[in-house]
Amino acid sequence: MITLQTNNPVAIDSDDHKHPEGIYYDNNLNEDFVRSVEEHFNRKISILDLGCAGGELITHMHKKGNKAVGLEGSDHCLNIRPEMIEEVGIEPAGLHNWKEYGNTILFTCDVTKEYSIFEDGKLLQFDLITCFDVIEHFNDQDLDFYFNMVNKHLLSDGLFVNSIHQSSSPRNKNSKNTPKNLNYHKSMHNREWWETKLSEHFVTVEFPFSHSNRGHPKDHHELFACKKKV
Repeated sequence: MITLQTNNPVAIDSDDHKHPEGIYYDNNLNEDFVRSVEEHFNRKISILDLGCAGGELITHMHKKGNKAVGLEGSDHCLNIRPEMIEEVGIEPAGLHNWKEYGNTILFTCDVTKEYSIFEDGKLLQFDLITCFDVIEHFNDQDLDFYFNMVNKHLLSDGLFVNSIHQSSSPRNKNSKNTPKNLNYHKSMHNREWWETKLSEHFVTVEFPFSHSNRGHPKDHHELFACKKKV
């Protein structure tokens, strides 16, 4: 049994929770990315997706026989809020995944705070940790602890891959009550800045896949792959 231990089950101070849009719109699965992961490892793997939104990648990998876990900062897929559905205009895109897999392989927590994932009481570490278009949503001062948590759950020969969006992310025009000038992206830096920050915690390596799970290679996104420091 996989369990999550955290004192921060929701990123309550995050705009993505207070004025949620990603959890309603995002439920991405790029099968080309999945195939490239399978070709790279050539075996069943353990995978953790941080900021998993609707959870489609994780549920897909789980159904294919991998050990797959997703963490999401907002609980709008677990605790349905009719007023928020009215504001955004749709139900969360991955609601069906959370109804089936919530609190079994899909969990909520603030990944910039302390957390531990266990399997049968033992800390679970992963071959692959993914984080797509999420890190830029964090404040700069939260990044070091976030990366510490990644290292905690990454196997010694594991791989941490992420895409980082470099431009602003304004509210969706259909959202009724979201502040008009809200920018969901808090850490907006160039590639050199991110390379330096990542190098404080990891060894950066060549990105081994053709693109990220979101499907975009370089349109205002930077792709990074990292391993643990020896």
